[in-house]
Amino acid sequence: MTARTQSTTAGAANSQRNLMIIGGVIGGALLLVIVVILASSNTGGDINKYDDLSKSRTADGAFLLGDPNAPFTLIEFADFRCPACQTFKPVIDEFINRHVRTGQANLEYRTFVTAGGPLTERAAHLGECAEAQRTGAFWQAYELFYSYAVTGRYNERMTAPFAQDMGLDQNQLIACIPNATQLNVDFAYAQRLGVSATPAIFYRYGNTPPQVWQGRTIEEISRLVEIATTIPQ
Repeated sequence: MTARTQSTTAGAANSQRNLMIIGGVIGGALLLVIVVILASSNTGGDINKYDDLSKSRTADGAFLLGDPNAPFTLIEFADFRCPACQTFKPVIDEFINRHVRTGQANLEYRTFVTAGGPLTERAAHLGECAEAQRTGAFWQAYELFYSYAVTGRYNERMTAPFAQDMGLDQNQLIACIPNATQLNVDFAYAQRLGVSATPAIFYRYGNTPPQVWQGRTIEEISRLVEIATTIPQ
């Protein structure tokens, strides 16, 4: 084999290796994008999905989604960064679609810090301050934080992108944080109920005391909602 032939063969081999490397990089990037999209679809991302639902707050400030006079209330204590909470979120989404949208039930959300530590404390304050800046914004923040948690954006620098994604004034958010108190209210209520981990789920018929729920499927929740419809109000 001549030197020229060897050079040509080596060049072709190098080109082939380069193409394989480039193909591998592109393939890996596409796979990452697909994983992120699938994760976001399971745990949040569409911050406007609850725009058509009633939003209010309980007497002690907890965030309520759905008709406040519905006969059944599902109470969730959660941490956006908690893996078990992320896994359970599709059940909550289905509960909203089946029972909150139909007026049979409402969802009462409370933050209880576990896996997220100081980051979830920050998220709770930002969610409360978002609501103070724009009525109904908490439930947009709720979806956004779950999306952040599964896409690597739930971190110490999330305040600025949160303000941008929500269309809120960042300076107002920062100024509000020292005055945010709902996290403390939720924690005190959780202590009274014996909450020690997340997600912790309770339910309530009308104005009766909350009862702990230890199921994990939408079918189990639906059976409780059906019972609520048979109780005289």
